[in-house]
Amino acid sequence: MASEELGLKGDGVEKRVVKKLDEAMGELLRHRKARMASGKKEKEALVVCLEVWKDNKLKSYNYDDRNYVLKESEKIVVEKDDED
Repeated sequence: MASEELGLKGDGVEKRVVKKLDEAMGELLRHRKARMASGKKEKEALVVCLEVWKDNKLKSYNYDDRNYVLKESEKIVVEKDDED
């Protein structure tokens, strides 16, 4: 039962409201929602990229002055230089 229904008041019984925390929580959850949506779009783009990569039977590909390789785990990673 809610404390309001019982008519109880006092420390530890009433719902505590901290305006600054409410604002911070709202900001956090907005960013989390945006990140989750972005992650979904990234996964969709990866599926398309993998399909094109495999259709062209590539093992590596140079894009934007970096060499990328397709791992057996179906991850596309930047190939490290010997200098790295």
